[in-house]
Order: sequence, then C-alpha cells, then structure tokens
Amino acid sequence: MAKIGFLERFNIKSIAGWVPVEFKGQEIRVDFNQSQVTTIVSATIERPDLGGNGCGFSCPFPAELLNTGHVTVSVFCQDYEITNSPREVVTNPAELNKVLYGKDGWLFLTNDTNESLGYLTGHRAVNQDIITAWIERIKRIEALCHQYGIQCIHLLVPEKEVVYCQYLPDGLTIAPDRPATRLMAALAEAGITNVIYPDYDQCSIKNDQLVYSKGDTHWTYDGAYFAVEELYKQIASSLKIQLIPKSAYTFKASFQASDLLIKTTSINVERVNFTGSVSKKIRRTFHNEINGSGRRIEYVNLDLPKTRLMSWHTSSVDWTIPYLNDMFGNTCFVWSSSIDWNEVLRYRPDVLLIQSNERFLTKVPVDTP
Repeated sequence: MAKIGFLERFNIKSIAGWVPVEFKGQEIRVDFNQSQVTTIVSATIERPDLGGNGCGFSCPFPAELLNTGHVTVSVFCQDYEITNSPREVVTNPAELNKVLYGKDGWLFLTNDTNESLGYLTGHRAVNQDIITAWIERIKRIEALCHQYGIQCIHLLVPEKEVVYCQYLPDGLTIAPDRPATRLMAALAEAGITNVIYPDYDQCSIKNDQLVYSKGDTHWTYDGAYFAVEELYKQIASSLKIQLIPKSAYTFKASFQASDLLIKTTSINVERVNFTGSVSKKIRRTFHNEINGSGRRIEYVNLDLPKTRLMSWHTSSVDWTIPYLNDMFGNTCFVWSSSIDWNEVLRYRPDVLLIQSNERFLTKVPVDTP
C-alpha cells in the first residue's frame, strides 16, 4: 500500500500526524489492534510548520485500551497508509515511568530493572565481589582466546547520563566512584589493557555531533564510530585491516521512534543521522529471524580478505555494524551477553569482540560451557 503524510504521535494521550494539503478535510481512519477499536477523524488541523504543504489530524487514545500493554495503531487516508504506520503505543505504567525528564528536552532512563541511575549517581554501590567476578570472567576469556589463537577486545559502552551529565535534572550528579570506573581501575591493576571504555570528553565529537540523541538510550552512528576507531587502534597492528575514514560515510537525517520518546505524550519521533557501509559487496549470509536477544546475523564482504570478527553484545553494537562490515571480510553478530564457546570455536574468528553497557555491570554473565 502506498504511503503519504507522516504519523508523529502514537502515545496514551493522542494519535496525530499530517497528510499532504490535497487531502485536507479527508477522512482519517485510525485502527487500534487491527480494528479492535476504530476512530474516524478528519484532516482539518492547520499546520503552519509544513509551509502550506500539509494539514494535520489528531484523535485521543481510547480509554478502554489503557494499561493493556503494547497497542498497535495503524492510520489510513483513502487508499493510502500514513507513513510511519503501524506503530506500537506503550500503555504499561511501569514502562511509561522509565523516563527521566532532563534539561533542554533531554530524556534519560530511570526506574529500570538494573536501577542504573542509582548506581551512576552513587546512591547505590556494587559489592566488591561483583567487580572481582568481572575480572575473573575477563581473565577466563583472555585465557581461552590465547589458547585458541583469537585476539580479544572488550567494549564497555558509557551511559548517556555519563556523557551528557550536564543535561540531567538539577540535583543529580554522576559519581566518580561508580561500577564502570571501579571496574576500569581494577582492570588496570590486573594489567588488562584491552578493554575499551570510550572517553568522549577527550574528543571533539561530543560537541560537533551527538554521541546520543535526546530521546533514546542508544548511542548514535557518530558515537559508535569513535568507539570503532578505538577498537581499530587495538587490533590494526596484528591484522591486515583498514578503517574507512568517517568522511567516506554518507550520513542522512531521518526520523526515529526513539525508545524513550515513545514513552512520552509529546511527539514520539526525532531526527537522527543514519548511515550504512561504504562497500557495495557486503552480503548478509545468515539471520536466525530473531529480533532482540538471541539474534544472530552473519555477513561477508566480498571486497576484503577473509578476516573474521565475532561479536557477543547488546543492542548497542547494531550502530557499529556498518563500520565493522567495512573492516572485516566476515562478521558474525550474536545478541547475547553470555558467550557460547562452542559457537566461538565453530566460527573461529580472528577477533572476538565482547561488548556490554555500563548499566549492565551489576550482573556478571555466565558463559557456556
């Protein structure tokens, strides 16, 4: 079905967007949960922000669907579907309560199961046993990688609250003695130097381009590139690989339904920069059709030698995939915090990338076997 206009709001307050001006006054059909509930409105709202090229529509979210989990909303005008439809509306109060409203429109994560804000601000502290267990796990990974002739790199992604702490609400400050800094100090004491914890205060990117967007918990493609640069510095001397300059990538602004914004009652999309790999000979060779934890995707870059990278990671690595696919001939990305060594030995990577996020340091993954 062809698409027109755009769906901007899909929250528990309203469903709203716009259609081209030639559809002014036309009927807009809003279906909730595949027509479980249907609302009809007209596109009659003036939208000066569209420069006379569109008119808006809006309808309230049905009260009977509140507190029912995720509700799918689809919006239509005549024989067209509205661009950005369908979307899911978050109605669970526990999920809606995970947004911390900062300064200048910045949103942060709160009330999550990891209690991340408490640990980041020093109101909670991890037991030393957790730090020790992380060190033991990393040493065990290092020993196995040495045994199997694999180069290992660990990537710890800093939290948005740390990178842009100036936008936190008044009264909240980031503690210098938090899980990430304690772990990095312990790693240094143990002589482990292959753990990357990107320091965005030491580069210009933080001010020139956003490392994180205002409405999402994930970093941006700009932020991810800096981390890949740091990874490249660690492995370039031992492998015949090249990092493509950032200037070679084309960044295009597009709307994203950011994971914090969708839990607010304001506009639920924001403009962010997207990019893709430079090489035109990258092919996806495997996808287990899982979206989320447990997903496995493999690629081959026909332009490059058969250097192999395997990554065990969280969702943050998705933003590095275009760059890593331009760096390695074969890549395998497994969305899992726990490593399955049988799979590592089956894939036989040259480089094993282990990635985690700062907020997940309160629990140590259990690897198999």
